[in-house]
Amino acid sequence: MPAQAVPSNCSPGLTCLYGSEDYKTAGGVYRFEFGVPSIGALDNKVKSVYNYGRSCNARIYMDTNYTGRNLLIPRGGGYKTLDFYDGIYNWSHSVSSAKFVC
Repeated sequence: MPAQAVPSNCSPGLTCLYGSEDYKTAGGVYRFEFGVPSIGALDNKVKSVYNYGRSCNARIYMDTNYTGRNLLIPRGGGYKTLDFYDGIYNWSHSVSSAKFVC
């Protein structure tokens, strides 16, 4: 994953989940510091993600309560679009929970 500019709408120490591609907030945004077992209004609507964590990577999960298929989001990195396949699944519109992993 190449180095990326930090989105201006994501604060240090947080991971930000966006309902729009390119870290845009038009579709909503969910910011978390530790983890979120259920994303609520953005459940299965996340289209991009950025990890601005201080020391840990983050993981996004296809199911609530940190279960199901998961994808690592390295600290200081993200995906401007989740519209890609990891070999089996398309991650766009598939995220239901997320947390930091150290």
